[in-house]
Amino acid sequence: MFQIPKDLTTDEKTAAIKKLYELLPSVDCKGLCTKACADIDMSNHERFQIERRHQIPINSRDYGTIARKGSKPCKALGKDGKCKVYEDRPLVCRAFGTIDAMRCPFGCEADRYLTDEEYKGLDLAVEEIGGHWSRTSEDRAKILRDLMTPAGKAALKRQYDTARAEVARMKPEADDANTDRSDV
Repeated sequence: MFQIPKDLTTDEKTAAIKKLYELLPSVDCKGLCTKACADIDMSNHERFQIERRHQIPINSRDYGTIARKGSKPCKALGKDGKCKVYEDRPLVCRAFGTIDAMRCPFGCEADRYLTDEEYKGLDLAVEEIGGHWSRTSEDRAKILRDLMTPAGKAALKRQYDTARAEVARMKPEADDANTDRSDV
């Protein structure tokens, strides 16, 4: 488990989370993934950064609620199909297409793929730094311990299989495909 100081300033939290983002593989992105943009779960600090810097309110919906009620379009996605908060996008957006069990359905390739455990470990570390509206540090530690069991790995694989199937159903449309990598 990560040892994270408890009294970080806002700037220190931002810097620490950015260091974790740097651990993600790079992707040769074709800019088609905006078809997959929907409401997502993120740390409190990531949400704060988006709301503070871009004045875009982001609602909190955990993965269970999204799975039960369906997703809603991301509020940070512009009418032109480009991300309005690209430089401040949260971990889950940055990791799209870099997780072995959930590769990009649009053919983009990562220079390497994260295992389920690597991604979940990064996700929990970002939450530990940035806080989470519904999970405590103890919850995150238990999730990480449970994840390392065969049952935990199987549950995570089922979650990714469901998400991958949902994303795979999204087909890029030639007339509105965004190919400018810097604005995805």
